[in-house]
Amino acid sequence: YTEQALSDAKKNLDYFYTTRQRCEEAVQASAPAGGIDESHPLWQQGVGDLEDSFQRTMDDDFNSARALGNMFKAARALNAYLDEEESEAKKAAVAEDFLGQFLKVCQVFGILGEEPLAYFRKFRKHYVLDADAGDYSVTGSPARLERGTEPLDTEVIEAKIAERYTARQAEDWVRADAIRDDLAQRGVILEDRPDGTTVWKVRT
Repeated sequence: YTEQALSDAKKNLDYFYTTRQRCEEAVQASAPAGGIDESHPLWQQGVGDLEDSFQRTMDDDFNSARALGNMFKAARALNAYLDEEESEAKKAAVAEDFLGQFLKVCQVFGILGEEPLAYFRKFRKHYVLDADAGDYSVTGSPARLERGTEPLDTEVIEAKIAERYTARQAEDWVRADAIRDDLAQRGVILEDRPDGTTVWKVRT
């Protein structure tokens, strides 16, 4: 037991939840169509046959460390694929197939049982709301911060910040920048502070 080991475990779990969240978002964004087969490069990286690969690895003297390593390899490949210029329908198909397998193997380790937003919500203390002056109201469940006619789902913003943090930890700068740009288009400006927290404010 070390503090560093706990920190690393938390980062790894964050990454798995981020991967689940991205898969779910891809499936929601488009009706799945297409997919991959054994000839696709993703298949060689464990995305297409994750469940079978996991079973073979665990049958090899219960090699859980190698199984987890393969899961991370497949998750990284899947996330990189979702960043590529590919049809949304095909991304949805690949994400849907991968997610089904991913959740099954994660269940063996007793992880990923929460919804991503519920998981990231527990760490909301790391984020600070710094909105510009104005009249706001908080309504609904989950809470929504409203100003004028444009609502902002605070829990979604916080989850995106957590996803960006995970991407930065993994040195996935493309994904981290994409999240920042996406939030900026929604009028949410991020400020990374030296103590590791991220402050966000609403642009008016």
